[in-house]
Amino acid sequence: MDSNQLPKGDSTCRIFMIDTGCNLVPLAKLLVEPHWPGHEYLNLPTYSWLIINDKTNEHVLFDLGMRKDWENCTPHIVSVVEAALPGISIDNDVPSILKANNIELEKISAAILSHWHFDHTGNMALFPKTTKAIFGPEWKKNFGTFYPENEEAVYHAYEFEGREVIELETKVFNEEIAGLKAYDYFGNGSMYLLHSPGHTTDHMTALVRTTVGQNGEDDTFMLLGGDSCHFAGVLRPTHANPLPETFTQSSDTKFPNSISLPCPCTTWTSCHPRAQDHDEARKLPFYVPSTADPGSFYLDQPLALKTISKLQALDANPNVFVTIAHDPTLGEVLPKLDSGRTVNDWKEAGYKKKSMWGWLKELPRDGKPGMPLLVDGQYRAGTKTADLSH
Repeated sequence: MDSNQLPKGDSTCRIFMIDTGCNLVPLAKLLVEPHWPGHEYLNLPTYSWLIINDKTNEHVLFDLGMRKDWENCTPHIVSVVEAALPGISIDNDVPSILKANNIELEKISAAILSHWHFDHTGNMALFPKTTKAIFGPEWKKNFGTFYPENEEAVYHAYEFEGREVIELETKVFNEEIAGLKAYDYFGNGSMYLLHSPGHTTDHMTALVRTTVGQNGEDDTFMLLGGDSCHFAGVLRPTHANPLPETFTQSSDTKFPNSISLPCPCTTWTSCHPRAQDHDEARKLPFYVPSTADPGSFYLDQPLALKTISKLQALDANPNVFVTIAHDPTLGEVLPKLDSGRTVNDWKEAGYKKKSMWGWLKELPRDGKPGMPLLVDGQYRAGTKTADLSH
């Protein structure tokens, strides 16, 4: 199959978005560059996905958010959170959300974890032992030992005790989609896991078939991008997906009242931190992944850029809806699990159009933050233990 061709098939999955209740405010310099005064922090809500295979009714999760009691993570992770996340507040967790929506945890056959980071792996101990934990390539080599045996470990041993833990070896990714190695997870073409390294070695994304085209129409897909990037301004705009010249009252993108419409894109292109002129600014992402040393959350920034370029090509395809795990706009646009509605009708409902440029409102204006911060400090069990300024 041509690397740019999407796979044909007649099987789909239902996808439900879960707002995990985890809101993070990290230092922007650890995730994106260049530095932009007024954008010293990023707003990162955290989303995961319930995926149900339409033919087999198998239920899986893609990512788990962060455990609600983050202070009970392993000592190493607690120290990382305290140092790298000036703002953190978690008021829910995925198992509780599933139960509140009458979804028995015993139905979840697997938690597919996009990568090993703490804000995606939740607390597996809250799931039945029948729920498998599935990681990407090279996970065991780097993180397959547990606390307290390994004092620097990122997981407690009790989270995985008695549970099937699977590392998907490189050899199982035996297809290629959009230039990325792919694994047909259900074996019926309804969902492919794509090895998408750069942020971490084990990082995976998921390409899910959301509809099968009828009467000559193409199939549609959602790309669940995990942490391929942390801010949509790393993904967009591009030559194939340029910034509109003007946002009007009838624009699908929602902006706060502080931005009056119609609004020319020069509001943002005139201060683009990487572009030399207006034309370039409409076609060049505002940021790239961080190369901060020490502290960047990207293990291999050049490799991350290669992965992002593959996602950008998919993003320009009108039949693919590319999402990332921490995009604030998704929470404003997409229905959540408690609505009972899937996001499979994303194309018909216009969710892609409505969320495409919503990240612009996060950008600074006149040296001041574009939007209020999600969290004003570090919270443990609902109590603030440190101010953001610490």
